[in-house]
Amino acid sequence: MGWRLLGVPLSLALGFGCAVMAAAMSDIGGTPTCHDVSTGRAAVPPGGECFSGSSLQKAITLGLGRAAR
Repeated sequence: MGWRLLGVPLSLALGFGCAVMAAAMSDIGGTPTCHDVSTGRAAVPPGGECFSGSSLQKAITLGLGRAAR
């Protein structure tokens, strides 16, 4: 009985974590790299934010994040 009581909040916490991770991956995926913005290859996004890593780092981050979902 105790494991079931522990399982309910744990499953809710894992579900919330997955939702946050999905939101972060969609945000990173839609943000151009700062290098692309500074060289003019991409327009400055409305919020003025850019991904500070390289395009390879962005691809690795998105790949690992999507695999972890």
